[in-house]
Amino acid sequence: MNNNIYIITFIDVFRNVMTRNEIFQALARLDRFKRSSSSSINDIGEFYIKGKELRKSLEKMFVYGMDWKFISLSLHLPVKPFDDVVVNSLQSGLNKYVAHSNVTLDSIKKAIEWVGSFQPETDLLSRVASHSELDTLIHLSTQYPQCDTRGALDNAANRGKIDMVKWLHFNRSEPCSTFALDGASSVGSIKVVEFLHFNRSEGCTINALNSAIQNGHLDVIRFLMDNRSEGFSSHPIDEASKRGRLEVVKYLDTRLGSTIPRICSMAAMNISAKNGHLPIVEYLHLNRTEGCNFLAFNGAALNGHLNVLEYLVNNRKERPSANVMINAVLANRLDIVKYLDGIKVGTDYYKKSMDEACTRNYMEIVEFFHGTGTKCSKNAMVGASRNGHLGMVMWLHYNHGDDLLDVKSDAVDQAAESNHLEVVRFLLINRPSSTVSDSTRRLIQRSGYYTHIADFLNNHTTTAI
Repeated sequence: MNNNIYIITFIDVFRNVMTRNEIFQALARLDRFKRSSSSSINDIGEFYIKGKELRKSLEKMFVYGMDWKFISLSLHLPVKPFDDVVVNSLQSGLNKYVAHSNVTLDSIKKAIEWVGSFQPETDLLSRVASHSELDTLIHLSTQYPQCDTRGALDNAANRGKIDMVKWLHFNRSEPCSTFALDGASSVGSIKVVEFLHFNRSEGCTINALNSAIQNGHLDVIRFLMDNRSEGFSSHPIDEASKRGRLEVVKYLDTRLGSTIPRICSMAAMNISAKNGHLPIVEYLHLNRTEGCNFLAFNGAALNGHLNVLEYLVNNRKERPSANVMINAVLANRLDIVKYLDGIKVGTDYYKKSMDEACTRNYMEIVEFFHGTGTKCSKNAMVGASRNGHLGMVMWLHYNHGDDLLDVKSDAVDQAAESNHLEVVRFLLINRPSSTVSDSTRRLIQRSGYYTHIADFLNNHTTTAI
C-alpha cells in the first residue's frame, strides 16, 4: 500500500491564484447571464454577490438569508434607536429574511428584536411553510396569530413536510385545497398523501395519480388507486414508459390489463425506444399488443440507442422508414450507420445522409459512405462551406470534385455570408467554377462586418495555393 498518496482538496485548488480568479470570473459571468434573463426583482436571492458588497447592505443580507451573527458583526450592531420611518422601511426585507430557507429561528428572533417591530405580510406563513422549518412556523403563528395560514398547508404538503402538515391541520382552521394532495402525490410523500386522505375532505384531482405515475412513485400510485376514485388521464402506461418507470408500467399493466380502454397506445413503445429504455421496450413487446411503428426505430437511431434498434429489428415485424439512416448521421453514430448498412435499411437515403454528414463535419461517417461508392450532391459542399468546415470542403474537392461541378456560387456565397474567409479563399482559388453572386457582393460591400472578405475579393487572383 502506498502511504504517500496526496489527496488534493478544494483548499489546495482554491489557493492557486489563477484557479481562484477563474472561479470568480465564471461566477461573475453566470451572474450577469442570470440577471439578464431574470424577469422578476424577487429573483435577487438567486444572484451571485461579493462578500464585500453584501456586508454594506442590511437589506441584501436579509435577502440572502445571512446568519444574524454575520449581520451583526458586519454592520457593528446594535445601532439604535430607529424612528418609525426606518422601522417601516425595514419591514419588506425582514419579511424576506423570516421566510428564507437558510435562516434559523434564533436568527429570526434576534432580527425582530433588533428592529423592534415586525409587520408580517399576508402570505408570510404560506412562504414559511414552503421554505422554513416547523419551529419557525409555530413561533410565528403563536406570536402573530393574526397571520393567515391560507396556502400554508398546500405548500407544506407539496414539499412532503408531514410534521408541518399535521401541525397546521390540528392547530389552524384555514382550509387547504386539492393542490395539497396533488402536490404530495407528485413528490412521492406517501405519509402526507395518507394523512390528507384520512383526515381532510378537500380531496385531489386526476393530477395526483397522473404526477405519481410520471414521477414513478409506486407506493403512492397503489394507495391512490386503492383509496381514491379520481382516476387518471388516458394512456398512463405511455406516460410511465416515456420516463423509464418500468415498475410502474408493470404494475399498471398487471392491475388494469385490458379492462380499461385507452390505458396504453403504440406511443408507449415508440417513446421508450426513442429514450433508450430497453427494459420497457422488451416488457411492452412481451406483454402488450399495441406494438409500435417506424417512429420507434427512427427515434432509437436519432438518439444513438443501438441496443434498442437491434432489439426492435430482431423482434418486431415493423420496420424503420427509409430516412432512418439520416437519423443515425444526425446522432453522429458510425456504429448505427454501419448496422443499418449491414441490414440494407435506408439505402435510398445514402446520398442525403452523406450530404448531412459533410454539412456537420462528421468525417468518419463521410469516409464510410465514400467507401460504399456513395455520391454526394452539391448540398454537401454548400453545407460544409456554410459551416466553415475547411477540411471537409478540401476533402470533397479532392475526392468528389467531379460530382460537384454544378456548385457555382452557392458554396462561396454561403461561406462568405457566414464570414468564413479561408473557405472562400480555397473555393475561389482552387475551383474555377466557383463564383460570388452579385447579391452576396452587394451584401459584403454594404456591411462593415465582412471587411476581410471584401478585401480578399477586391484583391483576388486565380493563383492556386
